[in-house]
Amino acid sequence: MYNYGFSFYDPAIGRFTTIDPLAEHFNTQSSYVYAANNPILFVDVLGLGASYNWDSQRYEDDDGNEVSWKDVQSEYQISGTSVEAVHFVFQSETKSIYAHTVEALTVGNQPSILHLIKGNPDLRNKNRDEALEGHDRGDPSPDEYPYACTYEGGCGASVMYVPLREQRTQGGRLSILSSKLKDGDAFLVVPIPKDGELERVMKALEKANLGL
Repeated sequence: MYNYGFSFYDPAIGRFTTIDPLAEHFNTQSSYVYAANNPILFVDVLGLGASYNWDSQRYEDDDGNEVSWKDVQSEYQISGTSVEAVHFVFQSETKSIYAHTVEALTVGNQPSILHLIKGNPDLRNKNRDEALEGHDRGDPSPDEYPYACTYEGGCGASVMYVPLREQRTQGGRLSILSSKLKDGDAFLVVPIPKDGELERVMKALEKANLGL
């Protein structure tokens, strides 16, 4: 049985076994379908609704206006989770960081839910120094997971060298994420593969018992 967060998939019968908690909002479809029954165009990362706009990389309403994660939780009455946002790592854009993230989550048993450090640059620097001790900094650049900007970062983090360009891309996204969160807020890290690899990654994450 594979846990997609709010839906469960049984590979033995090729079916989802739980009703979509947002089923009442999609009354033209079966309450058991995945990603609006169109996994080619949509990816339902958490087992909720296919309301994430992959082009703009944000949650949107029917008119294309951005919807915050808190509003998504409130509108659909999602309970039992303290996650405030989702950070996506796209293989198509940061290939090496994506590979490192998948390895850290599945092989390194690192957490997929991280808690942001905000307003404490000394702690962030301490985490980075501890994680990167003995590693040269340049291009390629050492990428650490969990991130130094989180309370899970620091000593024991997984480190892999990646292109500096990718580091800058991810750093920009994490800065945007940080601007929308408070100190201690939790966010979920989700690697998004290109082409048809999503199921393989989700199975690996489930096997690692990360509770997605």
